[in-house]
Amino acid sequence: WGTLSSSQTDDDGFNRLSLTIRSAAMARVNAPVESSDDSGHTNISETTSLLSSVQVRPRNRRLSELSAPSLTAEVNRRHRFVLAAFFVLGTASDLAWNCIYMSVVYFEDILGKSVIAELGLAQNLPWLAVMMLVTLTASRHPSTTFKVNSILATHTFMLALCCLFPVLVSLNITPKPILLFVLVAANGVCTGLSQANVAQLAGLFSQYSLTHGAVAAQLTGAGFGIAIPTIIQSGLLPKMIQAKNDDQAQDITLLSLKLVFPIAGSIIFMSLVAMLVLSRQPHLRQAMRSAECAGACRKSVGNREQVLLSNHRAFAWQRFKYLFVACTMEFVTAGLSAYSCALTPSVPSNDSSTFWVTYLPTVLLIGFSLSSFLGRALPTWLMSLNPRWENLFRSSGLVWSIMVLRILMAGTFVTYIYQHDWFNHAINHWDTHNSMVVVLFTLTSLLGGMHTVILSIYANNQCGHTAETPCPIASQLIFLSIQAGSVAGLGIAAIHT
Repeated sequence: WGTLSSSQTDDDGFNRLSLTIRSAAMARVNAPVESSDDSGHTNISETTSLLSSVQVRPRNRRLSELSAPSLTAEVNRRHRFVLAAFFVLGTASDLAWNCIYMSVVYFEDILGKSVIAELGLAQNLPWLAVMMLVTLTASRHPSTTFKVNSILATHTFMLALCCLFPVLVSLNITPKPILLFVLVAANGVCTGLSQANVAQLAGLFSQYSLTHGAVAAQLTGAGFGIAIPTIIQSGLLPKMIQAKNDDQAQDITLLSLKLVFPIAGSIIFMSLVAMLVLSRQPHLRQAMRSAECAGACRKSVGNREQVLLSNHRAFAWQRFKYLFVACTMEFVTAGLSAYSCALTPSVPSNDSSTFWVTYLPTVLLIGFSLSSFLGRALPTWLMSLNPRWENLFRSSGLVWSIMVLRILMAGTFVTYIYQHDWFNHAINHWDTHNSMVVVLFTLTSLLGGMHTVILSIYANNQCGHTAETPCPIASQLIFLSIQAGSVAGLGIAAIHT
């Protein structure tokens, strides 16, 4: 790393200047050097002085003429911009699909009760195919320029998609089902490419620059992308409740579409601007040169190559066999979640009012999104309060207990749909507003979110890692298991509905 930093180029003046600031604040600056062995485990060697052999002579005159406090402020400002940029990029990567998914009432009029299953397959099949292609066949050192251009192209398509639906609604044009499938499938390809490339760029910053936290910012943004359309739909619930007839309900549905997609489009446009500005930052150019040099020299420079399944196929296969039970559980729990969500348009209502008849699927999906998010955040929050919680989450008894409970609750939900007359006769005297099914579905989703994260902790423990230092190979296997389970669940739902 020190050898790369000492190359005299104009673009790396900012990174050199960051080192100067740190050296002025500390008599000696030490940083751990990470390396990955062939098994995919990350090791941290003894700390070494980064500045002992680096002559810092910035050539960026505008920066070099600043005073020390101003230099510190400039470094912090650019660091914050990089984190904000990756947060917006992570938010935009799956925002278009989340808007389509939460606008179930509008698309149900076009595709019928199987709307989520069919559109979900159109989105998730290409998404899964792209992620498998990137993870299993990616080259060791792909072009960073290609990643940047790919992000710009995919986000441009998603922006166009978010602009298209409000225009169609304004012109009173109903899209054909085949057009919807083509657009959603193309969006699935764009989602997979965007998430993969943004994640690799974030990893590039963590490996070859002084800017850390980009990966966490991207993941946080992806969670926020799920929350945005859910929050908007939740804000419209008071108006939905006031709907007295089908015409008023239809007007509110179109209003929600005109709100959700333009807001999403504005955020995706911000991601395009962020990517364009980020691509011109000295951070990224320095990281690109460092990564390309590392690839050309085929040797370790601070960090080894990215630990991808394509780089360690034999070891990945051995690890998959070792983690087969955990991956199968992730597959099943993701399949149950996808299958249950796909059935929401088919849930019969106990209340004949316009609100419940029209918007019961929307209420259920709002409950799913919020409770699933809380379920995924809860284990992490508990471990931050007391690290001993991680010992509980590593227990095989816990993951099996949750798995059985998940199957029972999902089975109850499915039985409620297909044997509704029996349930209605049993609970009609106290549940006249669909309270039972909403609570049941919300708790099932909460448990599913928790189970996903706990299984990840359990799987990493099986291969000698922790939640703070997860195994890269295990994490990729778990992610692919979740995506494959979602596709399987949607496929079964499409057959049944």
